[in-house]
Amino acid sequence: MVKIYKRELQENGLEVLTGKGLNAFKQAYLSDRSEYEDSSHSLEIFSPTAVLRIGLLLKDSAIAVQIRKAVHNKNLPVVRYSRNNNITSIEWSQELEDLVFDYTERGLQEGKTLKSLHKNLSDILGIETRFISNRWYNNWNNKLPLKKRLSKELETAVAKGEHLHKNALEHRVNKLEDELRALKSQLGLLLGVN
Repeated sequence: MVKIYKRELQENGLEVLTGKGLNAFKQAYLSDRSEYEDSSHSLEIFSPTAVLRIGLLLKDSAIAVQIRKAVHNKNLPVVRYSRNNNITSIEWSQELEDLVFDYTERGLQEGKTLKSLHKNLSDILGIETRFISNRWYNNWNNKLPLKKRLSKELETAVAKGEHLHKNALEHRVNKLEDELRALKSQLGLLLGVN
């Protein structure tokens, strides 16, 4: 599969490590020295998008069918990791930042908590929640925290927790309105019977 679709997979994040790049990877990610003193001369690294592409290309695989269902109508950005001094971090592309911001902003407007939104994003993107929360609150590459992109009104409401109360109140009002409509309907039926 990789040989046949190598160019397409490379466009989707497949990388082939050799030489110094391979040695650096082995030293950074393999704790047991004997693990990286083997005879392999290259290593293929698959991004999540490349793995998804393989899932879309496979025909007779139950797992591939599940992958196709999961990504139907989803266009997720590639998440790239970097490692410096044994610290793993994410390289935040504009596409990834936009996805995290848009998803979080929409959820906050619906009255959801930041914690639940970032947990959901973690599951969707397959990355740890701490990376998402860290980018939400902190600068990265001379860019402001993502939370600074919120409107002042929403940022203030979130800081005070008011967005949660507003949603709860709207939910209660909607529920009462539904109950009132049901009662009116039942009353209309009762009056029609008499």
